[in-house]
Amino acid sequence: MEGSEPRYLEPTNRQVESRPEPIDAAWFEALRAAKGFDLLEGLENDADKLAEQRSLFEQGAIRNPELSYPKANIENLRHNEADLLSLKEAIKQNEEDIDVRNVYVWKINEAIAMSRMLQASAEYSGLENSTEYSEEDKARHKDKLMRRFTRYSKFVFGKPSAETLAYANQKYIDLVQPYIENPDEEISSAAQRTAARLSRLGGGDSTINPLEPEVFNTLRENTLETQGSLIDFEGYTGRKGIGVFTPIFESALEQLGATEEGWKVINDDPDKTVVTVKAGRQSVYLPSKFFLSAERVKELIIHEIGTHVERARNGYKSELRVLSIGLDRYEAGEEGLAMAREQTVHEYQEDETDYLGMDRNIAVALALGMDGQPHDFRSVYEAMFDIHLLSELSKGKSKEKAFAQAQKNAWIRALRTYRGTDGKTAGACFTKDIAYAEGSVSTWFALSQTPELMQIMLAGKYDISNPRHVAIVMRFGGFSDTELEELEAALAHSEQLGAQ
Repeated sequence: MEGSEPRYLEPTNRQVESRPEPIDAAWFEALRAAKGFDLLEGLENDADKLAEQRSLFEQGAIRNPELSYPKANIENLRHNEADLLSLKEAIKQNEEDIDVRNVYVWKINEAIAMSRMLQASAEYSGLENSTEYSEEDKARHKDKLMRRFTRYSKFVFGKPSAETLAYANQKYIDLVQPYIENPDEEISSAAQRTAARLSRLGGGDSTINPLEPEVFNTLRENTLETQGSLIDFEGYTGRKGIGVFTPIFESALEQLGATEEGWKVINDDPDKTVVTVKAGRQSVYLPSKFFLSAERVKELIIHEIGTHVERARNGYKSELRVLSIGLDRYEAGEEGLAMAREQTVHEYQEDETDYLGMDRNIAVALALGMDGQPHDFRSVYEAMFDIHLLSELSKGKSKEKAFAQAQKNAWIRALRTYRGTDGKTAGACFTKDIAYAEGSVSTWFALSQTPELMQIMLAGKYDISNPRHVAIVMRFGGFSDTELEELEAALAHSEQLGAQ
């Protein structure tokens, strides 16, 4: 992204002393009752069955794992959609504040699309066990359901942008070059396959500039000044089970004051495979079988608790309670900011500190067929394995350790890319994970152009690169007139620079 010279400010810490009365309290509770929160829980797999499928998959006994979604209940989802439609009409007819009305209509439209997306998954899961249809009819109907799922996914989450994909492509082209003629045939073959895949994806030259050290260091100072105490712990060496670190996550919640508000850490859910924050349940879920290093725990605490939890808490305390669960299409901004702040746990390293999540964009692009040929689970897994093998080798790991980590990373990446689908229908995938790369780029760019956004970045769950979202937060975030004047002046100045 081309831009004018950015301005850098000292970090400003803002604490809200008062708690404004939410203008949307009734609508918020109605949205909760209509199951407008946490819809994506329906895409969770059965952990034991998935472990069996992974074993068979990695042995080469099956081409693709059998993916099923027992939590996606078709009847419940249909009732959910009907309730959301009724709520939307009630808000359109009865809410006088046009901003509140629009925020809820957009949020509900998104929830309806997600409900319909999950209905496709639920119908597919039911179809697999049905005896009413011939195998030919099943295959035909399943293909339609998978296409429908993907269409709604792209409506809500989008697909990889040309600019970000071009940047990701070049990043991995640079990664593979040193390994093209490696004397180890397995390594050189992985590099050559990756180069060929990237060539087919194309993308041309990216206009995205490298991540700038000035804005990185400003955000790092802000993060450590405001939340450094959350990660001020020592005495852990090597990788430890999640149970060892659970008290540290709990301590972080307590330090923020979240525990007294009802927030809690849960580490015994067998179906959780990644650290997850559920704002509607005021819960931080830790995978029971996770092993982590202390450095990774510090990153996760800033990402999950320092950002996701803190934004949910502040959103709930604002004048617009829906900010606690997110405005429509907030995911890229949410994950982009969480990753940016996670990165600032460490110092800026020239030629190393970069935008995150690019492998996720490559995975989704391949699944969708942006290289000219749609791909299934196995194909994306193999592509991700090659990329992560080379990436781990570039960090100085032995081939054995790089191989093991690449297997793990490739499985996670393919599984997240095909959540909600059968994994077998080439071109059908879940595009949500593009939020990480797209959000990483847009968040760093927004902060570089308007550093004052750091003053309001934790005010709720929204996208700081989206002017419509920023306007909503500035109105309902509980800011003083002086703060609003400063922010409005900064935003106007950034718009003027961008127009030059």
